[in-house]
Amino acid sequence: MSDLNSDANNPSNAGITGFEPVVNADTRVLILGSAPSVQSLQQVGYYANPQNAFWWIVSQLIGVDLTELDFAQRYEQLLTHRIGLWDVIHSCQRTGSLDASIDRSSAELNDFQGLISQCPNLSTIACNGGLAHTLFRTRVLTHQSIASSITVVSKPLPSSSPAHARQTKHEKLANWKQLLSFD
Repeated sequence: MSDLNSDANNPSNAGITGFEPVVNADTRVLILGSAPSVQSLQQVGYYANPQNAFWWIVSQLIGVDLTELDFAQRYEQLLTHRIGLWDVIHSCQRTGSLDASIDRSSAELNDFQGLISQCPNLSTIACNGGLAHTLFRTRVLTHQSIASSITVVSKPLPSSSPAHARQTKHEKLANWKQLLSFD
């Protein structure tokens, strides 16, 4: 597992740089977000906003309460369950935390070919939310080679973000349970 990027991300600045992936050679399922929120950048950890349902949802899926653990322990549990995390966007211009505020023209995407070479057991890629899914489908899959043995989930998972309030966390969980069939 790579350490998270500890560079001086200044969340009040519109320019942000994402984190390193949380993966290892055993990773089978990769969950992709769009880019870290202001709160995640400040705390240097994926899905740091306590209102974000991500850690609760994954806790339900793997049967381990991740919500009370620190980030390193959370990542260790994910890797134990062969789940990886990363974002589609490496860097971009954005004010605030909303995906809608990302300047897509400034977005530099992560190197998925390089990541896949580190994860020989990767079998599934799923996107947390619509922007991650759209960017992955339209800008990654059209420019980077992804092995045909890897399933890219055809629809985005409902965003775990509190900004996606059309569904309760229990409704989101029901959709996220499809990941259990890929492991």
